[in-house]
Amino acid sequence: MFPEFADQSDYDTQQDLVGLAVYWISACNGYGAVPISEVHDILTLYDFNLSDQTVATRMQQLKDEGLVYYRERSGTYSGFQLTIPGFERYDEMSGGCPGMNERGSGEPEETVEGQESRDNVGNESAENSYDVFISHAGEDKDPVARPLANELRDRGFDVWFDEFELQIGNRLRRSIDDGLANSNHGIIILSEAYFGKQWPEEELEGLMSRENDNTDIILPLWYGVGEQEVTEYSPMLSGRVAGVIDEDNVDRIAESLSEILRD
Repeated sequence: MFPEFADQSDYDTQQDLVGLAVYWISACNGYGAVPISEVHDILTLYDFNLSDQTVATRMQQLKDEGLVYYRERSGTYSGFQLTIPGFERYDEMSGGCPGMNERGSGEPEETVEGQESRDNVGNESAENSYDVFISHAGEDKDPVARPLANELRDRGFDVWFDEFELQIGNRLRRSIDDGLANSNHGIIILSEAYFGKQWPEEELEGLMSRENDNTDIILPLWYGVGEQEVTEYSPMLSGRVAGVIDEDNVDRIAESLSEILRD
């Protein structure tokens, strides 16, 4: 994603990265208003480590330039949306978004082929099943989340991990909901970075909603935190038996988890 900016970090590049993130989420994915937190999450997913404050600052600059505007909506979330000039600029920079109409309003053109494609994706999605879903903060991807996902996949498990499943043009929420609904277990990598993040917390809530008195779906791992931090975040989670993961024991944690996932 955004390969032309991969090795740059100057002011204009950061602003364009944020603008392109709005483009892909809002225009290509058909979303309405895009919260700043979701823009930050998609940039983190593709290893562009801009802070929340940097994303907010660049978003304000795009707003001041008339490339995006803030839209308040009742009944759904508020957030930023492309203006027509914003669409034209980022459509050209990104090479275009398949299915967009000439106005660039974010509404895809309806075609028989497009409808069949979406139907097929929906059917395929409904049939997907995973042994485990890995929920993590973007900051923890490199040190432990990705290595753990690879270790489990190498052991023959079907793993829902964002980098394995999400491709450009995917609807984030639909893909994540599919993984949450169709995974036998959910690994939650609790860390300082995890606490308070929108997407990880929503993933945790989704997994919790599937549990009952006879089913333990959530498999918590602590990364760089102890009982006090976890208790402050969630007393219920602190009462569960958890593994402690770090960069040096990923293989051993994967082996321990394998015994649970095989049951």
